[in-house]
Amino acid sequence: MEARWKIPAHTMPLDHPGWVLEAHYLALGLSTWVCTLSPRRIILGGGVMQQSHIFPLLRQELLRLLNGYIQASALLDEIDTYVTPPQLGNRAGVLGAMVLAEQAYQNSKHIAAVATEDKWPSTPHS
Repeated sequence: MEARWKIPAHTMPLDHPGWVLEAHYLALGLSTWVCTLSPRRIILGGGVMQQSHIFPLLRQELLRLLNGYIQASALLDEIDTYVTPPQLGNRAGVLGAMVLAEQAYQNSKHIAAVATEDKWPSTPHS
């Protein structure tokens, strides 16, 4: 946004036309996801999404672009929770990576334990 408008996004006034344009661009991408992937929820964070005032613009533009094509109650009746920022804020990525690392570690321990188990009981030699 800064390259286009020559001012950093975090210094743009709320009524700056850049916000409407940014919401439009984001809504174009999300409308593709909604129509092709049918996500149960869309969680957006980082970068420009740290400006919380863009969420209402984005939601409104997404509904306008879809124009009633998708008749899902999550989208039509619960748009505020359908397109939402992460509950963990800027820590979501780091904490999510930590959870994945823990799961991978636990899985590797399980695989190692299974690999070392004696699968076939030894038979006595006659």
